[in-house]
Amino acid sequence: MMERGIEKTIIMMVRGTWFALLGMIFFVPVPFIDRVYPYVTCYLFFLLIAAFVVVGRHGGFPVRKRTIVVLVASLLGLGINVLWAQEKSIALRRYCFLVLPGLAVVVLTALLFRQARARKQSLMEQMAVFISICGFLVAGIGVIEFLTKTNFLYGAGFSSTNPFYTRYVLSPGGFVRPIATQFNPACLGTCLLFSLPFSFFTAAEMKGFFRWTGILSALLSFFVLMLTFSRGSLIGFAAMVAVYCVIKRKMKMLLLFSAVAVLLSWCAHALPYPFVRLSPQWIFGNGGTGMVSAYRVDRAKAALTVITEHPLTGIGFDHVRIRFDEFYLPGKRTEPMDYEHRIMDNMYLTILAEAGIPGLIIVIMLLVYIIKKAVQSIAYYRARDDSAGAFVLAGFLAFVGLSVAMAGYDMLYWVCQYLYYAVAIGLILAVQQDTKGP
Repeated sequence: MMERGIEKTIIMMVRGTWFALLGMIFFVPVPFIDRVYPYVTCYLFFLLIAAFVVVGRHGGFPVRKRTIVVLVASLLGLGINVLWAQEKSIALRRYCFLVLPGLAVVVLTALLFRQARARKQSLMEQMAVFISICGFLVAGIGVIEFLTKTNFLYGAGFSSTNPFYTRYVLSPGGFVRPIATQFNPACLGTCLLFSLPFSFFTAAEMKGFFRWTGILSALLSFFVLMLTFSRGSLIGFAAMVAVYCVIKRKMKMLLLFSAVAVLLSWCAHALPYPFVRLSPQWIFGNGGTGMVSAYRVDRAKAALTVITEHPLTGIGFDHVRIRFDEFYLPGKRTEPMDYEHRIMDNMYLTILAEAGIPGLIIVIMLLVYIIKKAVQSIAYYRARDDSAGAFVLAGFLAFVGLSVAMAGYDMLYWVCQYLYYAVAIGLILAVQQDTKGP
């Protein structure tokens, strides 16, 4: 009797923690999150242990054992670079801040999803509605910021620690690229990429007031996503739509969407900044920070220089910033790069440089494994006409969008964006207890 009471308490703690964590990363200013993140990490990890010991023993763990083995083995493999890092304490700190909260959020999200399945979808709908409403509110703050050129979060006490507020919001006569609660436009775009699929779920699967909430949230979130002019986020959104159309076998919709996207991109070529950021030259060419611009090519060369010297181990987590000048245009620069730009600006290149070739291979194999699990789960629920399939699809679309977007900046080093990613992965892996196969 006492054990059951403890189990219920742990489940209530998981539920409360999940909603509180989502609320925090949607709305709390990033400098404050950075300060409390070590404490949040410890709390999440201890809650994971408690859930593993208490809940897992009675009701079965919410993620298949083989999946847990894959996750743990992958994370351990990624950590090898710490042993060869120049500043081992810094590399170890980053590694712990990635592994401990990430694994905890994945598993605790999976546990909450299992509880949602046991409660006949009600909790699942609450989770989707909560994410959708959070996205709506964040987008609403972005609209107010765009119209008033004021951000009540970063325009007050945190403006001095946020250079992006001055650059994208306060620039005299400039076009406002909103940051809302997410510190910079790219991070805001990623936040809305995460919430949009759940707004679509709410609009499609629910009725009455919450259905209209989902519709309004989706429309407003997409509008603000466009205002960010974050090319990585917009390409991530295009990838989400493409995957959705393929899964739902809506090929005409895919062709129409592709035609409209190409047309708008070509039209953007004739427009001033920031609209020109969406033109083919600025996305795929050498305009601005396009894919083959000097900005991107030089950083790719720096990553290749790193793995030429450190192919198996990389230089260690967080060491791109520390050792950037050693590898970026060696012999051609007389002054060190400023702190903000001491980055690869591409999470995959950062992983390659900091964890070596084996680290990048581990990450790619892990992404492929997650995709495989998502496809299995969606097929399973579709065959049973279960609405949980739409919820898993929302998580998968968020995962796809974020996986694409992080090719545009170091997404996993931003706490909020990393935790969005972990939630999406948790929703995908959670259902494996109900599927057959590996």
